[in-house]
Amino acid sequence: MKPLESAIIGFQGEPGAFSDSVARRVFPAARSRGFTSFDALIAAVADGTIAAAILPCENSLHGSISRAYDLLLAYDGITIIDETEETIVQTLVGLPGVAFEEITTVRSHPVALEQCRTFFTQESHLEVQAAHDTAGAIREMIANGDRHVAAIGPAAAAKLYGGEILRATVNDEEPNVTRFFIVAGTVQSVKSATRFCVALHLHHRPGSLHEALGVFAKLQINVRSLVARPSRIRPFEYTFYIECQSSEPIAVDHFLQAFDGRAHVLGAYEKSTDTAPPTYQELDF
Repeated sequence: MKPLESAIIGFQGEPGAFSDSVARRVFPAARSRGFTSFDALIAAVADGTIAAAILPCENSLHGSISRAYDLLLAYDGITIIDETEETIVQTLVGLPGVAFEEITTVRSHPVALEQCRTFFTQESHLEVQAAHDTAGAIREMIANGDRHVAAIGPAAAAKLYGGEILRATVNDEEPNVTRFFIVAGTVQSVKSATRFCVALHLHHRPGSLHEALGVFAKLQINVRSLVARPSRIRPFEYTFYIECQSSEPIAVDHFLQAFDGRAHVLGAYEKSTDTAPPTYQELDF
């Protein structure tokens, strides 16, 4: 990933978002740039506005983020070049000097709110409102200046925008980890890899998924994740996104031949070795 080290790396959200922290950690010499949606983010990679993007694909509490896979299939010129994980700590942030007892409304991204169900069950008097982004919810809360409104999001965003942390952790469970794809435009062709992400278009008949999974077993490839999404071509048929891993490199051409034209590779790569990656609280915003 050396050519990307001083480039512009995109993420969904506003400065201080979790994805921004990941971009800064993975590419410390690069500039990060936020986009309002996953669609806008991937479109910016496709047209060359940015060199690469940090794209969340799975959360240990929330599950798979299906829109990420759909977008990677929609853009032929984009591929997964690596992946990384980030420990997510959702904090409750209010205006400086505000006590928790004054809070009546909490805003955040729907996924972040979903990760804090236990907190809202215990604090059932709080009204919940959805926002487009965790960091954006904190920024807007500070800008609006309403003492009765708080936001859930990164401690980094609280620091960046001048908020006060009222609760250091409001996650349902520990650990709360999000996995991110690192995606880029056309790159040098990968001849072999130990990690693949593929879209499988299967015949609508009994046993088709069983047969496909049998190929993975025959090649000694472990299926890490399977996501079923409605086909955009035929109603009530499905595209299966499968992430897999082998102990030894598998030739990409050999892998594709095994599926007889039914597989579209969204990424073939070797995962970089993460040595105890820092959580976002330790990064300098």
